[in-house]
Amino acid sequence: MLERYQDDERVMAISGTRPNVGTLRTDYSYYFSRYNLYWGWASWRRAWKHYDADMKLWPNIRDEDWLFDILGDRRAVEDWRWRLQRTYEGVEISTWDDQCTLSYWIHNGLCIVPKVNLVSNIGFGLDSAHTKDKFDWRANVPTEAIQFPLQHPEFVVRDARADAIMQREYFERIAQQKTFVEKCGAKFVELKNFGKNFAPKKYQGGFLEFMQQVVKES
Repeated sequence: MLERYQDDERVMAISGTRPNVGTLRTDYSYYFSRYNLYWGWASWRRAWKHYDADMKLWPNIRDEDWLFDILGDRRAVEDWRWRLQRTYEGVEISTWDDQCTLSYWIHNGLCIVPKVNLVSNIGFGLDSAHTKDKFDWRANVPTEAIQFPLQHPEFVVRDARADAIMQREYFERIAQQKTFVEKCGAKFVELKNFGKNFAPKKYQGGFLEFMQQVVKES
């Protein structure tokens, strides 16, 4: 695959991961997507040269609404604006993949996603740097063997239908998960100041009502 697309400027990366979301409409071995999934992937020097860790073009993309031109869906725009802004501000201090994704989008790049999942992230647990929840729905996803010889698509066209499913069932779920965790963290800060901010005022019934409020506001 690296050899097949090494000189095709339209293709920026090859992923080995495909979440278990939706079904594909073709029998090809892979499809072209706007999304690269970074658990097992490959690329080329020609694509990596566009990488910008500082996201210098992000303010223009954000403020002039170019993200809508890229994604074509307001809900997706809001999710990715939130995510990319956090990265730009340094909230996600150890990430690098959001910057990579933005660089692909700016150059109208495509990524190859396999028909079946080829990679499973087994690095979930308390001793992990980032993915500490071993019960996370993305952990230890089963893999399948891809069939050879590969059935290559006859055209290099993004599968918009598959991308819509990926956005709705994968990336939006990640955004909701992160938002919930952040809200829980904020509420527990309030809980530390129980007597001042918690007991007599907003959360009168106790810890159960506190957690119900977290869920309600998520």
